[in-house]
Amino acid sequence: MSSRLYLVGLLAVLAIAWRYRELALWDAESLLGYALGLGAALCVVLLLVYPLRKRMRWLARLGPTPKWFRAHMLFGVTAPALALLHCNFTLGSFNSRLALLSVLLVAGSGLVGRVLYRGVNQQLRDKRAELRRLRDALAKSGAGRSVSFLRELGDQLRGVDERLLGKHSSLSASVRCLFELPRRLPQERKALLDEAWRLLNERDRKQRFAGRHKRAVFQSLEDYIDAHCLRLAALVRAQLFERLFALWHVIHLPFFVLLVLTLIVHVLAVQLY
Repeated sequence: MSSRLYLVGLLAVLAIAWRYRELALWDAESLLGYALGLGAALCVVLLLVYPLRKRMRWLARLGPTPKWFRAHMLFGVTAPALALLHCNFTLGSFNSRLALLSVLLVAGSGLVGRVLYRGVNQQLRDKRAELRRLRDALAKSGAGRSVSFLRELGDQLRGVDERLLGKHSSLSASVRCLFELPRRLPQERKALLDEAWRLLNERDRKQRFAGRHKRAVFQSLEDYIDAHCLRLAALVRAQLFERLFALWHVIHLPFFVLLVLTLIVHVLAVQLY
């Protein structure tokens, strides 16, 4: 909640500054403008702490990683806000424009990364764990000889999981799988239900289920398969987010390097001229 209040306050300050920008209460060369620019540069430097914190064990004393991730996000939105206030929403020299565009590019990239992170992190782990729990529950249910056919159904479910998840290591394959899911998943569901009915009939010939009991068992299997398919669909979507997040990591780093270089050039240009 405190982070949201901070963001709301930051947006309010930007809105007020934009509303009265024509009054030119400060510019980049004034004392206030210089301080705002220095604050933006400091935020960029602090952005480096989070990736270093993950790679250098001795930095662990600075605090837990989740807190530094939240701080990283706050520094990431504060830096462009201070940069916009620093220049009073105006474009200056060429190097100033590059520095401003770079910080806005990194901030936008960071927001995209945050959306992808939320789509991947907890959801992906939860869905995979749920899928494993469903399969394990089915396997345990089939431990008894009277319902051992459930093991065979569990093998069929693992085959569906492998067909829809196992071979999509690339982004293009994950996208294709997501678009094919509305067609393929109902087909896989029907095949699973047909297999469940076949196995149930086979068991019926050996143990002579009562008709009502047989229908109840099949209804339970149908509910189970539907639950499995729902979680599988969610996992396919989360897996696509995982691929996009990996691609984002590759793109975000060059953006940040560009920001650091343009910031150094901007600071040197200000000091020299």
